[in-house]
This record gives sequence, C-alpha cells and structure tokens, in this order.
Amino acid sequence: MLYLKVDPQQYDEAAISQAAEIILRGGIVAFPTDTIYALGVDPYNQQALMKLYELKQRPLGKPLPLLIGRREQVGELVTEAPEAAQKLMGRFWPGPLTLVFHSGEGLLHSQVTAEGKIGLRLPASKIARRLCQLSGLPITASSANLAGQPGSLSASQVYKYFAEKLDAILDAGPAPGSQVSTVLDVTERPPRILRAGAIKLPL
Repeated sequence: MLYLKVDPQQYDEAAISQAAEIILRGGIVAFPTDTIYALGVDPYNQQALMKLYELKQRPLGKPLPLLIGRREQVGELVTEAPEAAQKLMGRFWPGPLTLVFHSGEGLLHSQVTAEGKIGLRLPASKIARRLCQLSGLPITASSANLAGQPGSLSASQVYKYFAEKLDAILDAGPAPGSQVSTVLDVTERPPRILRAGAIKLPL
C-alpha cells in the first residue's frame, strides 16, 4: 500500500497525481473529502467496483455515489438537470450536497446507479476535486468504513478498517467535517430528502 501525505492548504499535486494513476489502473484509494474520508475507484471499471464492494462488505444492490471535478461533468452523466437542481448546484456546490439525477443511458455500471438514477456531488475539498480532475473521471465516494460502521475522520481510522488491503491512502490530516453529505433526489417535485447530513433541510 502506498501512503501519501498531503498538506490540505499547500498540497503536493504529485501525490494526488499518483493516487489518480492508481485509480486509473483499477486500484482503490482512500482520500479526504469535505466531510469524511472516502474510497475512490474508477466507476467504469467493473472489477474495481466489485473489489470495493467486497472490501467494504457492502450489499451489491446499494449504489455508490460519485464525486466530480467540475460542474460541467453533470451534463455528461445525466439525462436532465432540472431547474431545481441548477438552483441547488448554484447555492451549495462545491459542498456537502449529493444530488440524485436520472442517469445517462448505458454510461455506468449498475453498481453506481439505482433504478436509473445516479448520485453526484462536487466537493468543496480541493484535494478530492483535483483527484477527479487528474483522473479525468468521476470517482466513487463511498465512505471509508465497513458497511454499517462509523465513517473515518482520519487516515489512521481508514488504516484501522482496511490496513494493507487498500492500494493507497491520501492523508490530509483530520477530516474537516464529521457528517456525511445530505442526499436529495431532484428527479421528484419537490426534491425528496433521501439522507440527512451536513446541509440542513428544508433549504
């Protein structure tokens, strides 16, 4: 396992680039977001997705949310971004709000979609955004924990869960938040809360 220390204020892009290369090769990387630590893989790589589910002991029917590096990527992954979603993105992105859209046809494996829907987030974390940008992909953002266990607030907690089973850990110190992102389904009118989190609702 590769351990990569990153200063959250003046981070080393070389370390983030190494992590991006590992994801592109089918590896699993733990990294900090603006909420808690997450596990990132290439969502187009079926084998990597299966490794992630096995590692986390996560039920296969439970989809994986994705992080993106630029807001413009939304249009590449969904069939429509309704007006309500546009307003929410303008108000809360980058930030801890995951929006659930109708997914684009045949773009991603079923492990990251559910009933034709996909969860996307543009994180406030510069490290997480840059990891997406350097990989050229949306990346999974499943919390770095075993299914049903508390999320990891530090790289050391990630290591306690997974030890050498990961391909790399990007350590940027303590996670800035202790809550998961709020999840909102914008395919419904009005948007429906799927999970309470860091952004308090109603908006």
